Amino acid sequence: MALPLPYLSGGYGTRFDFDILDGATYSMIEAGGFSAGFAARWQLGRSFHDSKARLRGLRHISRSFEIGGFAAYEAGPLALQATLTQDVTRSHHGAELEIRALAQGAIGHVAVSAGPHLIAVTQPFAQAFYGVSAEEARASGLPAYRPGGGIERIGLMGTGEWRLTDRTSLIGVFDYSRLIGDIGRSPLASAPGGTRHQLDVGVFLTYRLF
Repeated sequence: MALPLPYLSGGYGTRFDFDILDGATYSMIEAGGFSAGFAARWQLGRSFHDSKARLRGLRHISRSFEIGGFAAYEAGPLALQATLTQDVTRSHHGAELEIRALAQGAIGHVAVSAGPHLIAVTQPFAQAFYGVSAEEARASGLPAYRPGGGIERIGLMGTGEWRLTDRTSLIGVFDYSRLIGDIGRSPLASAPGGTRHQLDVGVFLTYRLF
């Protein structure tokens, strides 16, 4: 699926940061390289209008807004972060925990950040996105399936920023992950036409206002 998306990011002081891809954080605690506070982000849903034919019959999942908290630690080029958020818009009703370990540096004129990440989800989240109810099974032809919560995926993510001028940059992002456990065994991923391998890439041309 190709999705046009504006790239917006910014912040205020050292405590508030936002990024359209990662959401927003507000630090309540800052001590040395450690910080912790509130987090908010949005989650793409699933529309049966633009899904592949094999997914027709599954329920529509609207975009969700999630709130929660984060804890992070930075030491030199290494950054660790854990973010836990809960759906508050009653879309998937679940919660997810993401843990990242990123190394930051520069390759020539390009600033890069890359490393492994892991996402774990609750059972309501897993059922909403990867489960197949009896009614959905009759409508889609897929076997009924009810996954449990746990680790959803493990993978590698990264970003690169090439500063073209003082105010313009070319930013590239990628995220490769593999669905595992109950979620990896879902017919949406394991049946013909599905895949446990997930890849997201994006390229943005940005202009810095300040």
